[in-house]
Amino acid sequence: MDTLIENLSSIFEEQIDLHRSLIIVLNNEKASIIGSQLSALNKVNKEKETLILKMNRLEDKRSDLVSTLAHSLNAGCNHPTLKELCMLTNEPYSSRLAICRGKLKSLISKIKELNEGNKKLLFSSIEFVRGSLTRFNNLMTSRTNSVYYPSGKIEKRNLGGRVLSGDI
Repeated sequence: MDTLIENLSSIFEEQIDLHRSLIIVLNNEKASIIGSQLSALNKVNKEKETLILKMNRLEDKRSDLVSTLAHSLNAGCNHPTLKELCMLTNEPYSSRLAICRGKLKSLISKIKELNEGNKKLLFSSIEFVRGSLTRFNNLMTSRTNSVYYPSGKIEKRNLGGRVLSGDI
């Protein structure tokens, strides 16, 4: 049983490392969004996908190990929570698992916060683009044919123009 708990602790420590890496990637994502750097954003998305795949594989291992450990400890269920595992195990393992639990909770909270912030930044960017397109569309379809002059003012003009060439 000690081996099972050791292996589980190792998995939790790997998960902690992956979550820390994800926080770094999410901070890079934030910088890419703010800087409007599409190529950097694409790179960050690939890094996130890679991390998530690693996390999923590790989560499968953790789930199998917890199930085996729960059976060995005669726990009431096949998938006890980390908090329940802390109560079911003896020292020094219960303390070690409790430390892992605290770190994971903190990291997950930070990840949720960063994701929410990045989501808001992306929605703001989308709204900005929509607003710009609407303004551009209004300028192009207005009957007054308003245009910007070098003075920076919008003035009416009787001439029409094209935005895109009709030749392809």
